[in-house]
Amino acid sequence: MSGLIFLSFFEPEKLFSNQKKKPVLNNAKSSLQKLSETSPIVLFDGACNLCNGWVQFILRYEREAEISFASLQSEPARQLLESYGLRQDLSSIVLVEDQNLFQKSDAILKIIEKLRLPWSLMIFFTFIPRPLRNTAYSFVARYRYTWFGKRDRCDLFPQAQKLRFIE
Repeated sequence: MSGLIFLSFFEPEKLFSNQKKKPVLNNAKSSLQKLSETSPIVLFDGACNLCNGWVQFILRYEREAEISFASLQSEPARQLLESYGLRQDLSSIVLVEDQNLFQKSDAILKIIEKLRLPWSLMIFFTFIPRPLRNTAYSFVARYRYTWFGKRDRCDLFPQAQKLRFIE
């Protein structure tokens, strides 16, 4: 138990990091790649009601209006994922920040860090082992359309928020 005191001196999430570093590209960068170097970008399933609800939640509770958003179905998102060597996986939320790519529960936890209190306190889920977190994430992702439904059009956002969405 006394060893837990020293845990505050370490960053345990880095020990089990699932982030992928951005490869060095020789060709011209897309506008989304350039944007990802300056601000975090959340890639989400635009047809999923749960994912759209999560985006609404982020917009409402983030500390600073710094996050940009792009639907995983969009061409810019496809190009960005390809630059990391990933396919366009519609079953995972993705966060691209500081040229690092985070998926599944790691993406959720990194986003939670950017929210106001009390929501940012949920960061304690970092101490749950990644395989357990990602298993729970995958279970919800598998049934999200059944439980929450799908949509065939995007939400209407106020003009200030529309500017944060990349098409």
